[in-house]
Amino acid sequence: MTGKIPDSLGNCTKLTKLSLRKNQLTGEIPESLGKCTKLTFLRLDSNQLTGEIPVSLGNCVNLTHLILANNKFEGEIPASLGNCIQLTNLWLNDNQLTGQIPKSLGNCIKLTELWLYQNQLTGKIPDSLGNCTKLTTLDLSDNQLEDTAGAKASLAKQLPKCRMSTLQ
Repeated sequence: MTGKIPDSLGNCTKLTKLSLRKNQLTGEIPESLGKCTKLTFLRLDSNQLTGEIPVSLGNCVNLTHLILANNKFEGEIPASLGNCIQLTNLWLNDNQLTGQIPKSLGNCIKLTELWLYQNQLTGKIPDSLGNCTKLTTLDLSDNQLEDTAGAKASLAKQLPKCRMSTLQ
C-alpha cells in the first residue's frame, strides 16, 4: 500500500484496531486519528511516515499497543501519551525523535515494553519510569541521554530487565 493515511480515517470513531505496518505509507499521521478514542491497537511501523507524532493520540486512552517504529518521525515524544494508561507496548524506536523522554510516560504503569532506541533523545532518564514496574524490556540505547548513575541504579532495582546501553 502506498500514499498517505487519509484524514477521514478520524471519522471511524468505532475503530478498535488498525495495522498498516510494512507498507510504503508517506506523509504524517493525521491529527484526526485522535478522534478514534476506541482504538486499542495502532501499528504503523516500517513505513516512511514523517512529521511529528500527533499530540491528539493522547486522546486514545484505550490504546494498549502503539507501534510507530521504523519511520521518519521527528520532534518530541508528546507528553499526552501519558494519558494512555492502558499501554502495554510503546515502540517508537528507529525514528528521528528529539527532546527529553516525557515524565508523563511514568503514568503508563501497565507498560511491559518501552522501545525508544535509535532516536536522538537527550536529557535525563525520568525517575517516573520506575512507576512502570511491569516493564520487561526498556531499550533506550543509541540516543544522547545523560547516563545518570542515580536514575539508572533506581530503575535497575525496580525493573526485572533493563537494557540501557549507549547512553552517551
